[in-house]
Amino acid sequence: MLHLFTKSRFTFLAALLILMASNQLVAQKKTLTRIYDPVVVAAAKLPALTNDTIKVFTAYRYINGNFELAPFQIDEVNEKGQFLRESDTIADTNDQVVFMPNDTGDRAPTDKWIDGSTDTRLELEVSDPITNEKSWLYLFRRVKNPPHVTPQVRYSRGSVTAGADTVFATSYTEAHDAKGWFVDTRIRAPFGDNQDFMDRQKVRVGGRYQIFNVTINEEANLGYRNIRSGGGPVRVLRELGINIIFLGAVIDSTGSFITQYFPYSSVFGAQNAKIPEVSGLAINLIRQSVDFNERANGMKFFNAFNQNGVTIDGVADSPAKTINDPPDGLNWLMRTGEPGTILTLMNIPAIGSKRELYYTDDSRNNTDDTGDKKSYGDAGINVTSTGNITGSFSFEFTTYFLEKNQVATIGDQYKQRALKPLQVTAAKQTRPVSAVQNEARTPTAFQLNDAQPNPFAPQFGQVRLSFGLGATNITPSLRIFNMLGQEVARFAGADLRRSNVVLWDGRDQLGRAVPAGVYFYQLEVGRQRAVKKLVLVR
Repeated sequence: MLHLFTKSRFTFLAALLILMASNQLVAQKKTLTRIYDPVVVAAAKLPALTNDTIKVFTAYRYINGNFELAPFQIDEVNEKGQFLRESDTIADTNDQVVFMPNDTGDRAPTDKWIDGSTDTRLELEVSDPITNEKSWLYLFRRVKNPPHVTPQVRYSRGSVTAGADTVFATSYTEAHDAKGWFVDTRIRAPFGDNQDFMDRQKVRVGGRYQIFNVTINEEANLGYRNIRSGGGPVRVLRELGINIIFLGAVIDSTGSFITQYFPYSSVFGAQNAKIPEVSGLAINLIRQSVDFNERANGMKFFNAFNQNGVTIDGVADSPAKTINDPPDGLNWLMRTGEPGTILTLMNIPAIGSKRELYYTDDSRNNTDDTGDKKSYGDAGINVTSTGNITGSFSFEFTTYFLEKNQVATIGDQYKQRALKPLQVTAAKQTRPVSAVQNEARTPTAFQLNDAQPNPFAPQFGQVRLSFGLGATNITPSLRIFNMLGQEVARFAGADLRRSNVVLWDGRDQLGRAVPAGVYFYQLEVGRQRAVKKLVLVR
């Protein structure tokens, strides 16, 4: 019944319909649709960056005729490819530039520039080799007083003498126990239900010592040594140093695992991991898996050889154990349901004589197990050998924290993306003499820009809603609505005209935190209206 709608709700819905129609008719220059794959490119491919101070660079994307600040970072990497070991503050060829594809934009004209920067910039073109879609990012030197960028990943250190710490990212939270192993994983709304469904990461090494069967696990034999951390707004780096303990003695104190945390994914791995040599000890089994707790009940397990899915219910199953062996070696495992989706890509090193899927779903108490002594969709890789497994090897597990209730085909899609990552090319550009300072940042028409960041998490900072008003003296208003068309926040007055920006902290007019979900923000100036969407996560 139309007469039940208030004027504000009616105009909002009308503007929303106009937005949907216009989006079908107008194609943006940015065509890249990959969202969750981070872009990591070696500085060697960006020669204009090298030999300059890392902190002089600021990244911007070009959207709707304006430059907007974009999160990015340069991480130092030494000649051996190791993080957290170099601090010369100079952009060397082995260092890495990191940003998210969703923070890129259109291609800027050469006469559009950031006021106050130097006369050169670096244009990064990002392309998807699968779809041929493209987008662009601009690195400016020495921008005067650039605004603060809201981090998309944040690291919180626990006790300085133990491994307990937490990583907060856009789509997930991951916490670790005193030994440094992750034991609490939550996929944030609206991606998941924000409930911890993790038991723990599990490591098993089996063999014989003299005449006895022995098992080494993460709880009894992998001791905490130290943690080093670093990074920026897009990638947090965490190195867990471990001691390998056998028969009560430390037999190796050089091992470490590096985890890279991105807004929607993490990468856990080790370079040149080695099997310690102990007289009389022969290793014939290595296993790496991740076990869930009872909150995973009802989720489903998929991989390339179990496309119909296996229900996680604490009752033993017999899935196919086939995996992709080297030289392919790239496998995916996915567990998905109401808590969210965890999709893991694993490269399998050519060690042992047999490599297969490990999967256990058994809620009965197992006193020989670690963690909660139960298994709910415990999945990973099992390597066995008829002889002794020796030498060193490298491995890497990439995990995506995605929206709930995915289908099996998503696993193959992410595998193909891993095999064909986003490509970056760079071009050094010089500011033309005819360029007008600040031209790109002074809107000449009515327009509403994309939210930055989007999705946004209020605990990390406010969302920036910027716009242009054009040649009008009418006082603007910007309102935020939920999916029901109900207004939750309103901004109006002369201050909007002066700043052309609204910073929203995820609270309503009464100061109450609004729930996670999809929201729409509407700019209104006289008879002109524009609506865009943003996603709030908690």
